[in-house]
Amino acid sequence: MKKFYLLLGALSLLTFFACKNENQSPIKKHQIYVSSESNLNTQEPFHEVWTKRDDTLWKHDFWKKEKSYSVQELGTLKQNDELVFSNQDTRIKIDNFTLYKNLHFFGNNSSTYSYVKTQKGQAIQAQELIQLGENRFFETSLNNLKTPNSNFQIQEKISFTKDSISYFWDYFYADELMYTETETVALSFFEVEDQLFLIPSTQENRYPIYQVVKADEAELELAYFIDFETKIKHYKTTNKFDLNNYTPYQLCKDSFQSLYYVGDGVRYAKGLDHLLAFLQEDAPKTEGEGFINIHFTINCNGDVGRFGLELLNKNYQSTNFDPQLIKHIVDKVKQIDDFTNVEKIDYKGAKDVKAFFLIQIANQQIVEVCP
Repeated sequence: MKKFYLLLGALSLLTFFACKNENQSPIKKHQIYVSSESNLNTQEPFHEVWTKRDDTLWKHDFWKKEKSYSVQELGTLKQNDELVFSNQDTRIKIDNFTLYKNLHFFGNNSSTYSYVKTQKGQAIQAQELIQLGENRFFETSLNNLKTPNSNFQIQEKISFTKDSISYFWDYFYADELMYTETETVALSFFEVEDQLFLIPSTQENRYPIYQVVKADEAELELAYFIDFETKIKHYKTTNKFDLNNYTPYQLCKDSFQSLYYVGDGVRYAKGLDHLLAFLQEDAPKTEGEGFINIHFTINCNGDVGRFGLELLNKNYQSTNFDPQLIKHIVDKVKQIDDFTNVEKIDYKGAKDVKAFFLIQIANQQIVEVCP
């Protein structure tokens, strides 16, 4: 009998904790999926949110003219959690999923659309966030700005209004400021269920969607969605600063840039000999030997920005060089606007092209540059 009561007591405790956990973590009736990127090669963002309500998916298209978003019933979920479209021979798995449209593996007509299942963020309305952001700046650290980078420490500051968002980037090396950059783009707010989404884009020049995870006077957390993953930017409020210290720079198509020097002869117009002499002019002496690989993007106007930095010794191991030399090179590269055939950049619809200069250091000076 004693064993029976002990067993009954254990079962009661298990039941209590199970009920308690169930109450703390109820099953969500609705689930939200956010568009990540389209096309396997270019991975361009696009702007849709799907919501799963019981056994039905609903599509929210942000760019319908008649409303802030429209809702369209897509189809019915089967027991195995697959969606079957009535007008297409298409099945998608309802987790993180990809929708294939007109897919031809050996042709150029394929399109893919990837979606990521979101986690529930803070319930906040657009007007609340706008008021919260009024006269405030938020700051975070970045590894890169879609450019290969190992040695720059990049700080991103943002501020926003009801219809625009401004980015301010500080590039540091060895704790010294090397370069600054800024851009301002259109901003739209969209509320789906009780979740708030930000789209810093126009319909023609698309940036990734952000979901507000947390927002208060001290910090801001924004989720974005890429490669079937949810990533978080953690911002802290920061002091005001001089906006005039930042150089305006904007890509003509933020969503996708042409691969390195791909295009109809996008090169430095005056040749490598002239480029070497230009970089050597007034260059400070430096210790060590190796390579400085300065990455950047050339936009459709021939302007340079979005820097990245990789430093290697002569054995191709990570190293360091004098910060004064790094700043000299960045300042010089930023001045260059003599690139050929910029207007012909059109690789898979891109308007901007990635580029780099690999600069060799020997005998305390710049001795060679390529390509």
